[in-house]
Amino acid sequence: MLIIIYKNMDDQKQNIEEIVQAGNKLWADVKAKVKNDPDFINLSDNDKIKFFSREHKSYMDLYPVVSRYAICMGQYSSKALRRTLNKIRTAPEVPMEQRSSENTRDQWLRSKADYVAFLWEAYQRGHIDYKIRNMVWQEAYETLKGEVDDFQDKYKKVERATKQEHKKLCSLNAKELIEHLTYSDKSLDDESMQRLSYLLKNQVYKHRFSLALKDLLKKVKPLEPHRVAAGQGPEHQRPRPTIKMIEHVDADRMDEIPEQYKRV
Repeated sequence: MLIIIYKNMDDQKQNIEEIVQAGNKLWADVKAKVKNDPDFINLSDNDKIKFFSREHKSYMDLYPVVSRYAICMGQYSSKALRRTLNKIRTAPEVPMEQRSSENTRDQWLRSKADYVAFLWEAYQRGHIDYKIRNMVWQEAYETLKGEVDDFQDKYKKVERATKQEHKKLCSLNAKELIEHLTYSDKSLDDESMQRLSYLLKNQVYKHRFSLALKDLLKKVKPLEPHRVAAGQGPEHQRPRPTIKMIEHVDADRMDEIPEQYKRV
């Protein structure tokens, strides 16, 4: 099974030749491994990927489809990879207001489907049947989309289960401490008492917040955002303006002015 990691499309706008050379290196290692160890082809896909991830992990994380076809299916084309990267680089910039996680994911999926279609073309001899080529692209896109959707669904289920387990654990801890106070002759030590107080207060605050939020949403309709724009993080800071002050000085006072500030 392939676990797909998709990243911002800007991550792929690196130096194209460096990326292609890294792909060529992986492909050379795959061919060498198959030649020197014929039993390698009988391993499961997971074992094959695990073997090459020792040396090529960062590349395989960024380009999982290119890596999978090279390692598991024995197919690679530097020309197809270069065409894919050039298409990404020359793609029109998506307006900020249209950017979203769904939009970014779809761009990622399309770029991977592009590579599969370009790879299919690279292995053809003679005339290219573009009807079949488009079918290859569509099948690759839908397969990848299904795998990503399945991965996200499982991730959300695990996330929900983890949150529920955390709530249950907090409740059990509080219950155990309360039962200890109720049925035991011994009192709690200061640390345990503080922990019990924290757990109980946390549960009360969460419950009150939930009730208040539900009541508020019944009375006040949430406002839609008036404007969506990019933030001003450290990487987007504008250069600070430079203020220049000019002072006219008599000729007999020029020796009072440092050389770097003199301008005739």
